[in-house]
Amino acid sequence: MGTSYKVLISDPLPSSVNQEAIFNILDSVNQEMSTYISSSFLNELNNTKVNEWLSASKDFLKVIAYAKSACILSKGAFDVSIGGIVNSWGFGSADELDWPQGKVDYTIQEIGCESIQINNNTGSVRRVKNVYVDLSAIAKGYAVDKLSRYLNSKELFNFLIEVGGEITVSGEKRGSLWEIGIENPYSVSEPILILDSSKLGNFSLATSGIYRNFRYIDGKRISHTFDPRSGKSIDSKLFSVSVLSNTAMEADVLATTLNVLGLTQGLKFAELNGIKAIFIFQEDISLNYKTSSSLDRVLH
Repeated sequence: MGTSYKVLISDPLPSSVNQEAIFNILDSVNQEMSTYISSSFLNELNNTKVNEWLSASKDFLKVIAYAKSACILSKGAFDVSIGGIVNSWGFGSADELDWPQGKVDYTIQEIGCESIQINNNTGSVRRVKNVYVDLSAIAKGYAVDKLSRYLNSKELFNFLIEVGGEITVSGEKRGSLWEIGIENPYSVSEPILILDSSKLGNFSLATSGIYRNFRYIDGKRISHTFDPRSGKSIDSKLFSVSVLSNTAMEADVLATTLNVLGLTQGLKFAELNGIKAIFIFQEDISLNYKTSSSLDRVLH
């Protein structure tokens, strides 16, 4: 997935749970959903003809189904069919920085919640429009969830899993609490907020931000996160949005969604849908943060 992972387990380990077993669980998602692996199932789908059905795994169908429902709920603020635009700015698997405007305009017209279809009866998926599907904002979270289910199946319930910043904590850390820091963009060694499992219990956390992955093109700062509705890189005072949820996949998707929506609309969306969220933003010359009321009720 182009990132690192960490797994901390506080329970005594059975012999079947080792580094290789853990890697294989995560890599199974990577091999299916990575845009960077040319032989991945996702790239096989992206290379099919429009309207051509392709047999898919239950994992893949589950991820696409959730992505489609999130797209509809957010009215297009989250949309995995945006991959062509992401690639055009050099943030995806391709390095194409000079797409002609006509091609960009065409791609935006193709993007949409219904550009991908699944058939659960036949276990298949297809692109009904000429889009490039990118699962970067959902696959890591799903990998965390899959590994969490695997550890539970081995009767392991005290652990922390982190894949590229998407986190799940369960149980205890050798009798103490798990503590997760929300990063301060100005000083990464000084968290802006610390969350622990005393009030939250088991939880998953994901963050979407603009202050790490960006580039300057013609003097303008371009974020790696794009708004599927406009095809443009997001440009707001938000540094990051973190979301707590029951699953890492949901947290992953919602963090990206709220980041695209921006502070005002994102906070409204969070309040409307009961999302536990933390918005870190620039206010005048200082850094500030707001939490949604759903999270406030848990923390206080």
